[in-house]
Amino acid sequence: MKVKSIFVSMLAIAALASCSRQEFVDPGLGPQEGSKMLVDITLSNGEQTKAQGVATADDDKKINDVTVFFLNNLDQIVSKQWVEGSSLTNGEGGVKTATVETRSTATKMMVIANIGEDRTTGTLNVSTKANLEGIVQSLINDDTPPLPVQVKGEVFMSGEGTVADMTPGADGAASTATAAVTLNFVAAKITLSKIELGNDVKGVYGEDFKFTRAFLLNVQTNSWYFPTANSYLPDTKAYANGVAWDADNWGSDDPGYPVVADFNQSLTAIANPTDLPKTDIAHWYVFENKPTTVTDHPTILVVEVEWRKVKAGGDIAQDEKVKKMFNVIFHSSDKGVINAGKAYDVSLTFNGNFLPEIDGGNGGGGSETPDEPNVNANVSITVTPADWTTENTEKPFE
Repeated sequence: MKVKSIFVSMLAIAALASCSRQEFVDPGLGPQEGSKMLVDITLSNGEQTKAQGVATADDDKKINDVTVFFLNNLDQIVSKQWVEGSSLTNGEGGVKTATVETRSTATKMMVIANIGEDRTTGTLNVSTKANLEGIVQSLINDDTPPLPVQVKGEVFMSGEGTVADMTPGADGAASTATAAVTLNFVAAKITLSKIELGNDVKGVYGEDFKFTRAFLLNVQTNSWYFPTANSYLPDTKAYANGVAWDADNWGSDDPGYPVVADFNQSLTAIANPTDLPKTDIAHWYVFENKPTTVTDHPTILVVEVEWRKVKAGGDIAQDEKVKKMFNVIFHSSDKGVINAGKAYDVSLTFNGNFLPEIDGGNGGGGSETPDEPNVNANVSITVTPADWTTENTEKPFE
């Protein structure tokens, strides 16, 4: 399904009505030359990084605030302004509008949506296009524990366009102009859209095996706001693998693969066979990740299964249960790399043998380590780029 572009149209037709901060660049650089120009912005409407259920395209396209940069022909920033949600008013057709002031020397515009706060005097206090393009944004903040900055309804977007049709104001009045920007998603979205049991699965669900959780490993947490050579991936990468998962979450069988809580989704609600197939399970917002080798931190989606390896009975006093991992590795040699602006729907069909070991079971073919490729696992995995992209390709797990 094609997603409509998110347009930001700027029409200079009104006086300044926003209470948002307006920041002009040091006049020593020269870009502030020229007369005052008022621009009326029209924004089309466009959860935690981990959120149960699937976020819709409309959720993702919401625009709650924008940071606007105007530039001159020398790529100097003429002015910058954060327009907060309270300064965005509803227009016709579900759009939002606000008025922004700049200078008549502005010929280009760059926009970032959904930052959530005014950073024009902080991390976004820059004076050139090159400075702006070099800013790296993290997917998680520095809180303890770290919290996500990509949430449903507040997904980063950015874009740039050209200021056109500038008309000087008469008798000292402000100039007017128009501009249009198509905003693109900075993040990608991974959706665990379906888990089901195939016709060939062996074992009783809930007795011999059950799904316990799904989680992400090697989430790449750094990104540029604006792409360079069609990529948002910065030179400095960072991966969210978390601190040691404590006993309250893992229990006593921590396998040594710590997971950030925000990239972990419990599957305990799938308690009985009647709960399957399970759809619209969870989604996560992540940043672009393009590993060059299978050992170079590919992002991995893991589904964990608790398997009854040994069944109590006879001389055996109690069951022995172990964890088995089934994964989707986002790498060019497996399911493809993660690109900014794309959504990936993942569905899994389990056909393995989950009978106890004495009955010939093997844990469905899963691994005891979440980052080990399940090359022999009898699991059908389909990865389909979804709402955010115009591509429609399927990559089956063989």
